[in-house]
Amino acid sequence: MTCSYNSLCHPENSNQSCSCVKPSNLNNMVKPQIPGNQFTPKSITNHNYIIRPYDTFYSISQMFDINPDVLLEANSDVIPNRIFIGQPLYIPLSTVCEKGTFSYIIKKSKSLTFISRNFRISLNKLKLANPKTNLRNMTLGQHICIPKTGHNYQNSELEINFLYPLNWRKNNSERYSGSDGFFQVAAIGGYSLGEVCSNEAFHILKPYGSQPAMLRTIAEEQEACIMFPSVDQAQEMQSQAVFIVRYPKPVVIKGQIYNFFALWADKYHIKEIIRTITFITK
Repeated sequence: MTCSYNSLCHPENSNQSCSCVKPSNLNNMVKPQIPGNQFTPKSITNHNYIIRPYDTFYSISQMFDINPDVLLEANSDVIPNRIFIGQPLYIPLSTVCEKGTFSYIIKKSKSLTFISRNFRISLNKLKLANPKTNLRNMTLGQHICIPKTGHNYQNSELEINFLYPLNWRKNNSERYSGSDGFFQVAAIGGYSLGEVCSNEAFHILKPYGSQPAMLRTIAEEQEACIMFPSVDQAQEMQSQAVFIVRYPKPVVIKGQIYNFFALWADKYHIKEIIRTITFITK
């Protein structure tokens, strides 16, 4: 899948690839105006989130799928009920997990047996990965470490490789999904990462809701951004988030040059997938 500059995924149709917005149509797009809470690409840089109107400490933790206690630990000098507009918060993208494992957040009433079956990992391996955690008494929002297992996705055309959950199945060459999530990939044109990410956030159909949040980060030594949806994201988008990273070298697909790789996935899995991404060197 390739997209010229801007794109939009429709997760409600598992057989549909990303629909591309052609550059000639971009001038006709109207960016939504959000009174008092305008999103800008500079609102978050280097994992620092700048507090906006109507934000609360809890709403920020929910936006980034982070336990409030973990967020507070990363910002020990912050008083949760006294945050103010313009104040920076550090957003920890993961807990400290050993190499070969990734951080997982307990959602709803998931039992240890459910987690073991879902990730196809033995109870003993889960215990070894979490020696200081009482796995029999887990709480909602708690982080635990999951040994990295999964199917390997490799796309030589897009020059990308990563792991995805074992229970997900192929819909087409660029999209896989399961009962608990999905991913979809594409190459994107454009020159400026900030502009590409901004156009994704401000797409006329608002795929990430009216107030998406963006983290500027580094992946595989390349500049990247992660877009998280706001609470008013349409339900049919299935909690879709997006990761966009600059290729080490532009890729050429069918005679067209693309500078960025894009991964769309549900916000509950996107961070763990990102941590396994590697570029294929041709």
